[in-house]
Amino acid sequence: MAKLYANENFPLPVVEELRRFGHDVVTTYESGRAGIAVPDDEVLAFSVSEKRVLLGHGSPHLFFGIDVTPMQEIADKVGQVYGQLQPPESDPMLTFDERDLLQYAEQAGFSEIQLELRARISPMIWVGGWEALLHTAMNPNVPTLAEVIHQVLTALEAQQFEQYLRPRIETGQGTKRVVQAYLWAAKGVETQG
Repeated sequence: MAKLYANENFPLPVVEELRRFGHDVVTTYESGRAGIAVPDDEVLAFSVSEKRVLLGHGSPHLFFGIDVTPMQEIADKVGQVYGQLQPPESDPMLTFDERDLLQYAEQAGFSEIQLELRARISPMIWVGGWEALLHTAMNPNVPTLAEVIHQVLTALEAQQFEQYLRPRIETGQGTKRVVQAYLWAAKGVETQG
């Protein structure tokens, strides 16, 4: 079985399940490296030195599907505005999934319910490029990217942010991840069975 090293952001229930399947998993906590802000390169070096595959729950710092790790501090300022306006843990637009949709339809008295779930990963292409992205609000509850940039970034930060993101947006370097649920239902329909 595999020798694995679970970074501290990796979910413990997954570690337990991997162990149940016979994998040799060592966690950051077990290695004495938890809670001490070990830089990523040292985490990787430790994993390699122990001949273990590194498991992490994180990903590059993405902004509109583009890795903004070199601009992380600036991107975080922008992202925090959106996070405050629509907290992912409590905003009604973000706190439901396909199971909730099925439950709501059933509670509403629909007797025949069908749900189709589609997931798609594709290049992030913005028709109209950077300018279109800049002046688009992603939903009616949030400001445009231009408004947020003006609100929280200095002129120098805004310039750096644009110089980094604009060419990547305009050349389609981002990755779009979309999951869509299509639900249709009928009331009072006799099912054939």
